[in-house]
Amino acid sequence: MANQSTLPFLSIIIPVYNKVQYLSRCFDSLIISAFSDFEVIIVNDGSTDGSGEVCERYQSKDKRFKVFHQLNAGVSAARNKGIDEAKGQWIYFIDADDWIDEDAFEGIVSAIHAHPGVDFIRTSCREIKGDLVLVPDLPDDIRIFARDEFLRSDFVPGYMHSMFIRREIIYNNNLRLAINLDFMEDAEFIFRCVLNSENILVYNKAFYNYLVNETSSSVNLNLKKVTDHLTSASMIKKYSISYNNQAVTSYVKRQLNHQVYLYFAEIRLIKDKSSIRANEIRTDLLLFMRDTSLKLNELSKTNLILFFMGLIHIRLIFALHRIRSIVHP
Repeated sequence: MANQSTLPFLSIIIPVYNKVQYLSRCFDSLIISAFSDFEVIIVNDGSTDGSGEVCERYQSKDKRFKVFHQLNAGVSAARNKGIDEAKGQWIYFIDADDWIDEDAFEGIVSAIHAHPGVDFIRTSCREIKGDLVLVPDLPDDIRIFARDEFLRSDFVPGYMHSMFIRREIIYNNNLRLAINLDFMEDAEFIFRCVLNSENILVYNKAFYNYLVNETSSSVNLNLKKVTDHLTSASMIKKYSISYNNQAVTSYVKRQLNHQVYLYFAEIRLIKDKSSIRANEIRTDLLLFMRDTSLKLNELSKTNLILFFMGLIHIRLIFALHRIRSIVHP
């Protein structure tokens, strides 16, 4: 077994699938990082556009880069492979089309050393939409939360790049991403990480550049992705049962309502409406209520209306959105 002192402080996991035009920017941002005690675990998930060759080139010129190739199995399987190979004390995830600032890790590492009892760090990002850069308005401080206090806050992240997690939390609790989810896999995995963390640090500095483009999973919606709002919420509820306390229960109830709302909000964005069957929608909704034991009186008023409209016929939801767009253009 390797000596602890020889292991990297940070493992950065990057799943790659057909992102050849973005890889140099992503990898170069790591190479020029002021903090250097890290390894980069790159999982090439069956790319066909030359991404694998770019990954190999970076591995050959920087020993911190370690490339693993696998048949295409999806982003969750690629991240899980990265977790299996990671050796660092802390784990961080980057998407292959994104990049970080040069001073990204220095403040994080200083915060970890100053607060050794922290298991999970919540971070922020800039959103890049063409020429538009959206920078969050963040207070200039660091805040420490106990787990239950954190669950009561509005800080629980939904994206993998918005968290650092102590490696032993993942390994001791056998945490991996759910490969049955095409959407919302980040939020479901993050929830399990948070539940197994004792103290959480909120780091209020945006150093991650998140590229919103036409290939983003949140842009290319289909019925499976939209239905994963319900599936992930059901998985969150199931995992939370053994952590039964008021803070966890309240958070899960909010999440169930939130995912129901997103399900109805996003189903209208599916371009191929012919793929949506009213009887399948009814089945999904009834199974969700059964699997989560969510009662009708626990739904928000808006969700309750949407829920009954969905049970009657999904076309009512589409009509409602068309009416709203006419009234509020």
